[in-house]
Amino acid sequence: MSEFWPVHEECLPAWIHSLNCLGIAPDLLLNRKMVRVKGSPLDLYNNLLTGETYLWHPGERHQIAERINDAGYDLILANSFQGVGPSFYKQLFAPILGVVHHYPELERSDLDDFSRDWRKPSPGATRHPLKPMVLWPFVQRHWQRNLEWPSDVRAAVGCLFPTTPPLISRCAKPVGDQTHSSTIDLCVPGGVNFNNRDYGSLVRLLTPEIAAGVRLVIPGGGKRPELERLKQLMDSAGLSTELCLGLQGLPAQAAEARVDYGQYAQAIANSDVILPLFRAQSRYMSKSISSSVSTAISHGVPIAMSFQESDLYRIGYHFGDGGKRFATEAILADSLSQRDRLHHHFLSARRQNRAAAALHTAHNTRVLTELIDALC
Repeated sequence: MSEFWPVHEECLPAWIHSLNCLGIAPDLLLNRKMVRVKGSPLDLYNNLLTGETYLWHPGERHQIAERINDAGYDLILANSFQGVGPSFYKQLFAPILGVVHHYPELERSDLDDFSRDWRKPSPGATRHPLKPMVLWPFVQRHWQRNLEWPSDVRAAVGCLFPTTPPLISRCAKPVGDQTHSSTIDLCVPGGVNFNNRDYGSLVRLLTPEIAAGVRLVIPGGGKRPELERLKQLMDSAGLSTELCLGLQGLPAQAAEARVDYGQYAQAIANSDVILPLFRAQSRYMSKSISSSVSTAISHGVPIAMSFQESDLYRIGYHFGDGGKRFATEAILADSLSQRDRLHHHFLSARRQNRAAAALHTAHNTRVLTELIDALC
């Protein structure tokens, strides 16, 4: 199992857990920079079974490829199969299951180079099959409808859910936990990026009366301009940045801040509700997913989504009954006036998160079984 980039590694526990269910303990190839700066997300889980771990950086790609080929693996699960990643995986001889997180970053030419990989290779061929995967069914449908690629390529695209059951997480709260403090912690996960998340709309909703009853948790890092923009926005509204971990950990003169996985996950698990804050026409509603959803499910934290969003992500509950922004407005209104109702909703949502995690694992295990049989 390989993660070429220092990104998207939060999905690896879900793949490992599903493979463990099949009796497979995969070896790992991880980006050395990611592990050095943020730690490993695998350290957050108690009983994931893995084999040998390779750490690498881009200057070692040819040596690592030779080492992987010499090991004679039966299958490569390539996380982040996009961008320049395929140029690395073309060097490998084993069948490849390529997980595509944002398919516009996968070039047609990359799949053309793997053209024979949609069928079993002929005797003596040096290349082996490739199967692309995306995350969540709505991305699969969007790919199949919109890409001008051969029909057999479009039809071959499968999907996985990057969700790990909270039972094996060191950070997740027990399902029965409820918060009875005087404040409610609202968490906006992911890296700070104003193109992806509408922080401004949330801050505008946090009137002084409402803000007195909530704490805003923003556990992700980000680039300096984005973090400074967030600080300016929150300062202007009189909101505390105490729980904005990227701001707290931004070194002087540094171009960006990275947050340790342990701190990041614990901040999420200790929150009462996750706010995705998708922008209108967000790519997270068509071409790629937001990991905030799988993070919420994995850590057992309720997620405030509108009906449209929850239906798209197959979440069994939603907050409010209006448009996209109403989910957040409903949370804030209830935090002020109907706390008992809100706590009841949170408890129900936690239980449904557990059910979703179990269903996602069953789906992943079935899909991986079919793919391993087809590729190997």
